[in-house]
Amino acid sequence: MKSGTFGLLLTCIACPALADPLPNPAMNWTGFYLGAHGGYGVASSIYNEREGGFGGGQVGYNFQYEHLVLGIEGDGFAGRISQSTNTGYAISNTINGGFSVRGRAGIAVDQLLLYGTGGVAFVKNQFYWTNLSNPGIGRPLVGTPMQDAQWHDGWTVGAGLEYAFDRNWSAQVQYTYARFSAHDYLYLNSNINHYGFDLSTARAGVNYRF
Repeated sequence: MKSGTFGLLLTCIACPALADPLPNPAMNWTGFYLGAHGGYGVASSIYNEREGGFGGGQVGYNFQYEHLVLGIEGDGFAGRISQSTNTGYAISNTINGGFSVRGRAGIAVDQLLLYGTGGVAFVKNQFYWTNLSNPGIGRPLVGTPMQDAQWHDGWTVGAGLEYAFDRNWSAQVQYTYARFSAHDYLYLNSNINHYGFDLSTARAGVNYRF
């Protein structure tokens, strides 16, 4: 084999190794994911406003078609979104947990996903109270602590953004607003016996995509 031909053959074999590496394929959001989050919530009603922190987790699935991303997500949290008052009754009113199931729809620009979300939500609300100075028929005994808890159902909507910093991990921020139905609570004085509320939350979290 002539030396020129041999040199050309070696050059052709080396070409793939010497070439610039191909760019990574475009980001695709399709697949299952799970993650964790923490945040802060403010609940309000015609009677009071309460606030506090919470933490929890989420699991979901996305499907991407071109730039459109559709998905479903379920999440749950535990925390203490609370307020205490003293107006003849020492009352502590606390949201201490809940969950939601929501659809998601968004636009993906490579590693960035902007989305809206909406669905159903449920929270557990608990009253602790003690009658300090209001004796009477049908009221709890003065000094006797009482409690009652109810699960409230409602709807929720929100928006968020998610950024994928590699093929498996992404960071997320999200805001949601929820409206919860009213329920009766035993032993409370009549003006807050039938009780519903709104809940606004802001949260940040991370997701691992499979």
